[in-house]
Amino acid sequence: MQARGYGIVFLWVTFSFCAVVQPTTVPQQELPDSFGEVLEEIERDGFELRDYLYPYNDGFVHYLVTLLENDAVQSANGLVSELRIYRSDSQGTQFLGREVVAGMHLAFHELNNTDINGDGTREIVIWKGCGSTAWSCQQIGVYQISGNRLINLTESITGSLVPSSLVDVDQDGSLEIIAMETRWETYEHLPHPVAPAVEEIFAWSNGSYRRASKEYPDYYQKKINHIKSLMDQISLPYDYLGNAIKLLLNYDRMGQTQRGWEELERLLQTERHSIVENDVWQSIKDPIVEDFKKELGRSD
Repeated sequence: MQARGYGIVFLWVTFSFCAVVQPTTVPQQELPDSFGEVLEEIERDGFELRDYLYPYNDGFVHYLVTLLENDAVQSANGLVSELRIYRSDSQGTQFLGREVVAGMHLAFHELNNTDINGDGTREIVIWKGCGSTAWSCQQIGVYQISGNRLINLTESITGSLVPSSLVDVDQDGSLEIIAMETRWETYEHLPHPVAPAVEEIFAWSNGSYRRASKEYPDYYQKKINHIKSLMDQISLPYDYLGNAIKLLLNYDRMGQTQRGWEELERLLQTERHSIVENDVWQSIKDPIVEDFKKELGRSD
């Protein structure tokens, strides 16, 4: 009998206020008998089984997802966690793949065992607790198990794009991946809290997640409206410039880059004394504008 495909989503999300997931120990005897040798492998490697999911069994083929911890392994971040995936059939047990995470606890999310992308295959969602608010703490990977293959569905989300959440943006029953652009997280002209940031949207299409930001203008319009509502309340030059650049970037992602430049230039004409009479404004305004002309390919 042919085993069905099974999707797995690895969702790494930042927890506010330095919170982390606190998993509970799972008694080893609860693990299905067909994976007895997996326990031996886990123990040999020095890991503790913290949680597992036994997602699918058609009578012939079994799949197992395990969440492991080893606090004895020395790493830059202390604790080492692993997610391992196995397949078992009449021929024995096969290791399909792993994700290794340093310094974090892993736990299954409430969306676990649901079809998040509408392809007819259930996915497993896994959370990663992160003890800071840095954008780079947020990660996601989307995979599918098909037979004895572990397929990565998010290979297009690379570089400085770090996916952060799953949202049904257009309410069509399929969740989109929201990815944060982390390129400017340590941008030299602005403090981290107001560094330029913008989200990208990846939508499920033809068996994979693809970049689709321009297909969701309403999503970015809401972001733009929110930023505009803040501008009149801002009195510090760093905050003002940071939000002005965020406005530009959101217009760019929705496909209205020229409109974004027009809005930015209008904002730069502010006569607010707390901003324009501040030495910071004079020293960083022009370098920031020039940097983002290069970023967005503006040649004037």
